[in-house]
Amino acid sequence: MKKYLVWLLIIAALPLYAQPDNDTRDWFGLVSFGYTDTTGDAGELAKDGLDLAVGAIYWPSAWKVGLQTELTYNGTELRDEIERQAEADDSRVDVWSLTTGFLWARPIGNSVAFNVIGGIGGYHLDLSLTEPGFYIGPICDPWLWYCYPGIIEGDVVTASRSTTKLGYNLGVGLSFKLGEGYELLVEARYNRVETQTATEYIPFNIGFRF
Repeated sequence: MKKYLVWLLIIAALPLYAQPDNDTRDWFGLVSFGYTDTTGDAGELAKDGLDLAVGAIYWPSAWKVGLQTELTYNGTELRDEIERQAEADDSRVDVWSLTTGFLWARPIGNSVAFNVIGGIGGYHLDLSLTEPGFYIGPICDPWLWYCYPGIIEGDVVTASRSTTKLGYNLGVGLSFKLGEGYELLVEARYNRVETQTATEYIPFNIGFRF
């Protein structure tokens, strides 16, 4: 990991850089989604999952590095053997994060740029165990527009736990110009959350900057 960080710093020190849309505006949006590889100790407990991110980039033309803020959701579930040990029928593991960091890009062609991305912020982790059962809830008639309390069959949460911790992310990717101010991006980003046993995962995302 230390060697990886050294190479990223060397690359980032190079003078060339490329905005999503040079000289015309300072603010850009982004959206991405993809597959998440759950690694480290977390990979022993949880399956791989899905990732979804939306955000904004502030990058004036005079700056060599842009500022990027993202809201990200990562969803997965516990491995089957862990669910059996917990005597649960099903589970959910949700991670919400709000991070701010940097975006740096170096052109490697007329329409392609190499990107380095990093950020730090808050990560909220929520774990719930469920099993089939009955609970009291509203039963609504779609024709009469009327709801009344009743017994509903469904998944019942038998245990849950949540925590919010500091975390960071660091990754690399490629961006491809699609037109004036629009880019297709692919990236892989290592995330680490400072829970009691570190939570680590790597989303492999595809998305757009606009």
